[in-house]
Amino acid sequence: MSLVAVVMAAGKGTRMRSERAKVLHEILDVPLLHYTFEALRGAGVHHVIVVVGHQREAVETAVAPYRGWFETLASVVQEPQNGTGHAVMVTADLALRYDRTLVVNGDMPCLTSSVLERVFVAHDDAGARLSAVTMQLDDPYGFGRVVRGRDGAFVEIVEHKDARERPDVLALREVNAGLYLAESRYLFNLLDGLSNDNAQGEFYLPDVLATSREWGERPHLVVEPDASLLQGINTRRDLYHAERVLQARQIERALAAGVSVLAPDVRIAPDAVLGEDSVLHAGVELRRGCALGRGVVIETGSVLAATRLEDGAHVKPYSVLEGAVVGRDTIVGPFARLRPGAVLAEGAHVGNFVEIKNARLGVGSKANHLSYLGDADIGERVNVGAGTITCNYDGYAKYRTTIGDDVLIGSDTQLVAPVTVGRRAVVGAGSTVTDDVPEGALALTRPEKKHVEGYRDRLEARYVGKNDRTKG
Repeated sequence: MSLVAVVMAAGKGTRMRSERAKVLHEILDVPLLHYTFEALRGAGVHHVIVVVGHQREAVETAVAPYRGWFETLASVVQEPQNGTGHAVMVTADLALRYDRTLVVNGDMPCLTSSVLERVFVAHDDAGARLSAVTMQLDDPYGFGRVVRGRDGAFVEIVEHKDARERPDVLALREVNAGLYLAESRYLFNLLDGLSNDNAQGEFYLPDVLATSREWGERPHLVVEPDASLLQGINTRRDLYHAERVLQARQIERALAAGVSVLAPDVRIAPDAVLGEDSVLHAGVELRRGCALGRGVVIETGSVLAATRLEDGAHVKPYSVLEGAVVGRDTIVGPFARLRPGAVLAEGAHVGNFVEIKNARLGVGSKANHLSYLGDADIGERVNVGAGTITCNYDGYAKYRTTIGDDVLIGSDTQLVAPVTVGRRAVVGAGSTVTDDVPEGALALTRPEKKHVEGYRDRLEARYVGKNDRTKG
């Protein structure tokens, strides 16, 4: 039977105390929606409808990268936002093309494909037309209580505020998780029968359960034994605790892939590619778009985003790499910064307080201290001295610096682009290079050294009394 998933992503999330739509808040550098899509894809769902509303453009932008995960991924606007039942109603034109509809919230980041697979099996085994997932909570405060009859069948859901008047119901621990599976036509017939005669004037999706019972069919309840997997995000506290769960899940994934993780505070984005025999030290962050080869070492406090490290690369402590490609057996850091477009070839070294942007450092080349290399093409076996700067910007445009193979760049050198230093050339320390340097030549722009004898004595005589040369 064909199946479509309706992902609820229209709400603002008032309790988050944020201007950002709730489903756009991030855990491990990806939006909450990522985890819902990941669970759906893992469970073999091929067709998805996302209900958008609050900040619809931003939500649709966040959804776009996931279109390749499914055969179809469409968005439907809920406007105005008249409750969860209304959110499903607006998908009717698309959802009724499929035999079954799965309704899932976009703010359940701990949801797994295994949970969804259990729901599919339980629903089919029961021959149900409508199934709802429930869970047991030690502290169900704020949740609607699930009331069952003596035979264990569904009777009603009582919202928390109403349960206060019914102590026997308030004591119940089974609650509605907000996850539903139903025959599509049956579900939308139930939705047509909903009323918004309530204090909020909204259509509530849980009311389809009561309507189904009124129509003579009791919905099937599927109890998920691990309530933590159905944790919704309503507050910053929920977001914090969910991140801890998912962080631990990613660390387990890394360990299973043959990666040594030396501390529990390592953060690994879900899309990170991890190579065997790599080592991640305390405080390492692998943000979205990172890929590690085999035998990579990343030391304490380093942060990487959209960066590829090839086999044997070594990132020393407190380095920041973004949009970079780091070749085999390279060394980066400590305290280095690689910005977008930085490419280090095999065996290159980038040391402490070196920044590289939109530049390539050739095989075996080194920039070990206190340098800025931007918009540059640097050859093989080049040694860049401490304090070297490629002056790539004239206030209006940026220009490139080209350095040939086997060049020696002395300390405190400024290379004013556009400029080329030929292979095997030497640039003397303290030089400002504004013209091309021929192959094998020495470029030296320091002024002639000059000594002024007796200068200090004359200076002190001018400003300090003859009998007190320590004042001033």
